[in-house]
Amino acid sequence: MVCLQCGKEMPFYKKLTGQGEFCSADHRRRYQEDFDRRALERLRLARPKAPPAPPVPAPEVLSPPPAISRKPQVFEPVPVSFSATLSADWFSACLRGDHA
Repeated sequence: MVCLQCGKEMPFYKKLTGQGEFCSADHRRRYQEDFDRRALERLRLARPKAPPAPPVPAPEVLSPPPAISRKPQVFEPVPVSFSATLSADWFSACLRGDHA
């Protein structure tokens, strides 16, 4: 493996300890600074130089609609009467499919 900053061959113990990217802490710091500088430059160049957007006018405030006065509807209960009660025989016939 070689140092990412200078390209020098790395010692074997650096490979074993997982520090095999750079030969020194100074090279690691300089590589990171250079990487950050290039990344910021790319971001700066990628951002288009657009003119500032014109200010957006404030939305017009609408008044609420006038209240509608209605009388509440009153529902009268409807009387219900059953002429016969359902039996268990009728229910089981419905389940079998031969109900009348």
